[in-house]
Amino acid sequence: MAPLHMTPYGALAIYDSGAPEGAENYTTLVVMHGLVFTIASFAPLLQYVRKYNVRLILVNRRGYPGTMPFNEEDMAQLKVAYDGPSPESANAVRAHLQARVKEIYELLASLILKEDIKENSIILSAWSLGTMFINSFLAYGPNVAVGNVNVVAYIKRVTVYDAPFICMGYPPYAGGYSPIRDPELSAEEGIKRFPFWVSGYYKHGSTVSELEVRNALPTPKATFVAMSANESIPVVYSPPGAVDGSDFMLAWGAIKNDTFVEVKDAALKPEKRGDQWAKIPWRHIWGDHSIWEVVYGQWQLEKDIAATRKSGSFARPIEAIRLPGCNHFAQWDCPEELLRAFLDVDANGRVEVL
Repeated sequence: MAPLHMTPYGALAIYDSGAPEGAENYTTLVVMHGLVFTIASFAPLLQYVRKYNVRLILVNRRGYPGTMPFNEEDMAQLKVAYDGPSPESANAVRAHLQARVKEIYELLASLILKEDIKENSIILSAWSLGTMFINSFLAYGPNVAVGNVNVVAYIKRVTVYDAPFICMGYPPYAGGYSPIRDPELSAEEGIKRFPFWVSGYYKHGSTVSELEVRNALPTPKATFVAMSANESIPVVYSPPGAVDGSDFMLAWGAIKNDTFVEVKDAALKPEKRGDQWAKIPWRHIWGDHSIWEVVYGQWQLEKDIAATRKSGSFARPIEAIRLPGCNHFAQWDCPEELLRAFLDVDANGRVEVL
């Protein structure tokens, strides 16, 4: 597979498939990646853009190849975030997320202006750790100065794909496991083992005690194992996941200060229930052979929203689509199925309204 040639776009970097030839009305799908895996892992979706009349814009987040590097002030802020919990640390996490939201907003505004994108045609999406940026976009986006473009009018839906429970602020499962939280491994060794663990296929039961947290199925092979060396090189970028890396410090700062909970609640249960932002639908696409953190997170989401609605409190439109047999790398191993879930193709009967 040919490497993606990323184009700097503001503070971020993008690959744009372009508008479908001859199409006046089409969906623009904007996707952001997760931890230590770049947006290059979504390249297999590109082969289907013409078939499904979609413009695919793949985005590398700050700290990843092609983007504007974080400066000393940014990294100092992240160090304060990581050193929590404290009011100062919590504020540093919020400030960092608000700055990233502004960059995403400006990216969308610029695309809308330059590319003549129609209203209600953008699906803003993110994978895995990227969940925190989607939730932050909904939480902080209403406070971004509108400027020349009212971006919210152009968003059809936001979608998170394989959201881990941590990124949704849900309580941990005592029997869970991750190599990056394994006390017997150094931080460096945990990050080294992470791609193999996170890309495995896991057979889970129907209860928390039946989650498979560690032992992947022998077949299919873990996606990272099945990749060739040439394929894996542009897909993995580990510096943001290192102990002094931007994603590592931000994520741990958010965990220590309960920011994941704060942002998730603000995103899914907005106070201003009548405004345009509160009406944006939120969708979770999840693979039922993914890592336990995703499956457990989906179950916690179902409980959370059911309890919210039962209490009479407001929650925005929330739905889920399960991908049977898919792991955490559906974008690589079953890209067409994932793209169809993003786009609502044959969604009737598959969408679970929460």
